[in-house]
Amino acid sequence: MGYWYGRDELGEIPGPHNDYVLEPGIVMSMEPMIALDGVGGFKHADML
Repeated sequence: MGYWYGRDELGEIPGPHNDYVLEPGIVMSMEPMIALDGVGGFKHADML
């Protein structure tokens, strides 16, 4: 179970399926990831 579990029901996952508006003071995390099959991966987390 990942950290997204249950958040879709709250409308917290941004995307074309919801109308959540980003406002001043909102904190969010950007976590780009690169993964190569059979090799591994790298994920960088940054708070914005």
